[in-house]
Amino acid sequence: EESKKGSRSSVSLAKDDNRDNTEKAAEVVGYASIQYEPSKNHCYIHQLGVCPKHWGRGIGRKLVFALVEGGWHPDLASISVLTRRINQEGIDFYKHIGFEEVSFQAKQDDYLDFTKF
Repeated sequence: EESKKGSRSSVSLAKDDNRDNTEKAAEVVGYASIQYEPSKNHCYIHQLGVCPKHWGRGIGRKLVFALVEGGWHPDLASISVLTRRINQEGIDFYKHIGFEEVSFQAKQDDYLDFTKF
């Protein structure tokens, strides 16, 4: 859904364990959503989550890049995300996939702002 104000996109990744042909729902292992700001050619990551038992398998990276670099918004100038200062796993993850800390924001909790150019 594209507009002057921007658009939102989301993607989820499911693992299908239906090896024995029983009626069993696939397990959702990760989810991500972004908002695109066309006037700034910029995306904000609103949500990113991966089931902890699937951490370290590249799922978070795949989700982010499926939305951002997978053709949804091919010529982005930048991508940003806020994460809590106490979320060390999140901070390490964003740095690992190329984001840089650009500012500190004090709100209800302490947040760090990361951007990838």
